[in-house]
Amino acid sequence: MRSPPWSRWPSMAAIVAALSACRHPSPTPVAPVAQPPAVTVDAAVEAAVAPRPPTACEASWAATRRVYAAVAPRAREPGDTDEDRSDFNPDTDEESPFRACAEAPGGTWSIELATLTRPEAAGHRVEGQWALVFTGRDGARIHVRPAMTDGSAEPNFIDSIGERGRGPHALIAYDYDGDGVAEAVTVATGREHEGPSEARAQVWTVRDGAIVPYAPAAAIDAEDAADVDGDGRPDLLTHLGYEAPATAPGSGFEYVLVGPLFVAHATPQGGFALDDAVALAEADRRCSPAPASVIVPVEEGRFGVDDSLTAGAIVCARLRGAPAGPMLATIRRACDRSRPGPGGERETACGATEQLLEMVRRAPPVRLPPHRPTSSPSSSLGASPACPSASGDGVANVGTAGIG
Repeated sequence: MRSPPWSRWPSMAAIVAALSACRHPSPTPVAPVAQPPAVTVDAAVEAAVAPRPPTACEASWAATRRVYAAVAPRAREPGDTDEDRSDFNPDTDEESPFRACAEAPGGTWSIELATLTRPEAAGHRVEGQWALVFTGRDGARIHVRPAMTDGSAEPNFIDSIGERGRGPHALIAYDYDGDGVAEAVTVATGREHEGPSEARAQVWTVRDGAIVPYAPAAAIDAEDAADVDGDGRPDLLTHLGYEAPATAPGSGFEYVLVGPLFVAHATPQGGFALDDAVALAEADRRCSPAPASVIVPVEEGRFGVDDSLTAGAIVCARLRGAPAGPMLATIRRACDRSRPGPGGERETACGATEQLLEMVRRAPPVRLPPHRPTSSPSSSLGASPACPSASGDGVANVGTAGIG
């Protein structure tokens, strides 16, 4: 007998179980999501993109630019002359001394514009103060404002065209005393309209948190610095005190009569020597060959004595041991000569007689070996042939024809 059809139907329990499975299906397993690898930043890259503090040189230059930017240039006006104008612009001058900066042992030296004004009465002229700045390794900054080339106080910076100017010219850093902190050599220059030009070199050091003159160089009246003998140490260049203000006859132009430029040799011990082997050899070279006379005439066909070349001949002769007495007589004889001038006044042979005599009287600070005079007109001092010495001073005298 065949089973009824409902006997093949699922039981009620099976139906309930199926319905329950439809409402609550079993979750399908999900694969875990892979995490991206950790990103690492190279320390060098991180340092390159991170903002960095300015270097000492950058900070000093930024300070100069801020001071300059605060003084707006005045527009050129009708009637302005070159004497009213200043071309000073540290932003456009690639060789501006205010860009001078030297990273050295123990810190950084830089030249910085401290103050700047445009005086109303001075037109386009600018004036102010420049400072020498030392930045230590800890970032601390100290400064000093050097005096003007003539030793006066302020302003120590003036810029104009055709009138006058003063300011920094060069900066050199070198550790003279070997204490691990470099000294600085500054060179400042000055010029006057129809007046003398000057230069002054000073050596500075750091002591007790301040910039002060470097004692071993304090007594040297230097006007420049250079490594003369190639030993790596900057030497000082000096006229040995043979300097005298003078006025050119006729024009009234003021200038400074000077002797040759000699060397104060920087020694390994941190001092400066005027009479060691290097300094004396350089002085001997600068005074060679010996001129035929301390009196050097102007160019042929003109009347008078070349005061500048004569000053050089006087200094070198004195350093070589020429006695002062006979030389004074020689100079007086040559400089006492005169002739009628274009305006009816007497024209003297020398324009700086007293200054030349004073150079003779000055005691020589160093001694050089004596040289025999030469009659060659190609002397380094510009000497011309002259008559043999008749005064016993070891230096030839000049005849009337020699000075016109």
